[in-house]
Amino acid sequence: IFYETYQKESNKKWAVFINGFSGSTALWMYQKGEFIRKGYNILCYDQIGQGKSSKPEGFIYDMEFHIYTLKSLIDQIGIKDFYLIGISAGGMIAQEFAKSHQDLIKALILINTGYKITGKIKLLFDFYEHFLSFPSVTDDEKLQLYFNSLVALIFSDNFIQNFPQMLEELKKSNQTKNTISALTGTIKGLKNFDSEHYLSEISIPSFIIGSSHDVLFPTHHSFIMNKLMPNSQRYIFKGVNASHSVIFELFETFNEVLLSELL
Repeated sequence: IFYETYQKESNKKWAVFINGFSGSTALWMYQKGEFIRKGYNILCYDQIGQGKSSKPEGFIYDMEFHIYTLKSLIDQIGIKDFYLIGISAGGMIAQEFAKSHQDLIKALILINTGYKITGKIKLLFDFYEHFLSFPSVTDDEKLQLYFNSLVALIFSDNFIQNFPQMLEELKKSNQTKNTISALTGTIKGLKNFDSEHYLSEISIPSFIIGSSHDVLFPTHHSFIMNKLMPNSQRYIFKGVNASHSVIFELFETFNEVLLSELL
């Protein structure tokens, strides 16, 4: 498994970041430096099946495996009493981890994620699982079409129009770091996710962040999660750039909110 740690001797707090679906540690490029400056040590990692980590052929990356992997990594590094931060599918993994390991977590931060695979995200997962299995389309073509559609879904129209070169580089990078088998295995492992029945049992301080223009996880997800989780706060980003990728598009505001107001 590929992971990065950033530490300063004077920093006493730890933040653990969990990537979204088909992401990598580069996802947090605008948060790493700011968190270190504010007194946090950082652990970022690529889940098995994404980024620079291994991608075993034909494997299904279910929640039990994700939790085992994260717990093993945290134990290896020796981290306790940390802030657990997950975005999108990483937020689902964070919920599952918190269900069984609340004693290790100081606070849970869930960004643009959901309490179950339902609505648009379910339709999308069903489509991707079917499309990625087409025998008449090459793997390179599948990856290119997959990431083109993903960019259209997770970024705002304003960002797509103004930063085409950045998005093109991001697409090329992600295409080289993912495989059809890994994408399919991740979808199969996540498609039955449902935390609605246990969220009320998560009693640690939790911060639930949504975005007004998030296509994948509309704000009703954060509303329901906030309602179910007894020790939670909810914050909604608004504006034309308040997309699923708010940590990218509104990184300065996002960092300020998270570090100054929430933590």
